[in-house]
Amino acid sequence: MSAAGMSASEIATRLGVTPRTVGRWRAELGIVLRPRNRPITEDEKARALAMLQDGASYKEVGRTIGRCRRHLAHVLPGYGWTQEEKGRFGALIAKSNRTEKAMA
Repeated sequence: MSAAGMSASEIATRLGVTPRTVGRWRAELGIVLRPRNRPITEDEKARALAMLQDGASYKEVGRTIGRCRRHLAHVLPGYGWTQEEKGRFGALIAKSNRTEKAMA
């Protein structure tokens, strides 16, 4: 399954174990995975930077351009949301969900 490119989480779900167990099995078997983060292109970097400057989260940018949010935070540090911003966004989403339920 590892050779097929499945993640530890995907394998764990299929086998009914935890991702940590899959990691231990891989280590015991000497399975070394290649790094998943290919170098970010200048085009991806420019697109991500524009989105981050517009207020998007690393997670949202990562989903949009198909890159890991942690890798983006490493390559483009300093654009993460503060705890206050995260809280306000969460409250806004909760309010929106309540409004949608009330209208349904």
